[in-house]
Amino acid sequence: MLYNHYDAFGNTEVICRRLPWRGRECKHEEYEPWLGADDKCMEHWFGKTYDIKASATIKNAFTEVAHLNRFHPTIEYLEAQQCDRKPRVDRLFVDYLGAADTDYVREVTRKMLVAAVKRLYEPGCKFDYMLVLMGTQGAGTSTIIQMLAQRWFSDSLKRFDTKEAGEHALEEYERAFSGLQETLEVLD
Repeated sequence: MLYNHYDAFGNTEVICRRLPWRGRECKHEEYEPWLGADDKCMEHWFGKTYDIKASATIKNAFTEVAHLNRFHPTIEYLEAQQCDRKPRVDRLFVDYLGAADTDYVREVTRKMLVAAVKRLYEPGCKFDYMLVLMGTQGAGTSTIIQMLAQRWFSDSLKRFDTKEAGEHALEEYERAFSGLQETLEVLD
């Protein structure tokens, strides 16, 4: 039996159990990506095991099951956290980055954090602002984002004038706007 899911954050099909043709369990991650080679292996496996040779039917069934098993790892992570009811949101940048303790900084901090969470639950929602954190080396600007983003943080992009930078930006763009497309499909 296949255990496929759809990762709504990564906008991709993933597997959560051993696939007969891979011959091993998922390691250290909760799930692994569905690879292009898995399509052909799945067709071969269904043909050999069940004498089903209609590749389009197999792939369509796989996709349907994956979307029925939809999950959003970031939302699951947030909802698993325990709240201690201590007010921290407004003062996050003040306390951890040494930002000025002003009404403006506290309001910007709250708006940015609330907007980040809202976009998880309402992909494509309107928010026309971009936070720019500036500080000297070691000020903690990357660290605070890494702490907030957890395993979804990436600072691997070192240059912006390369093909890799464009591909990385496109992946992030597709991830951000895939939710908008899904929302529009629901509204149709």
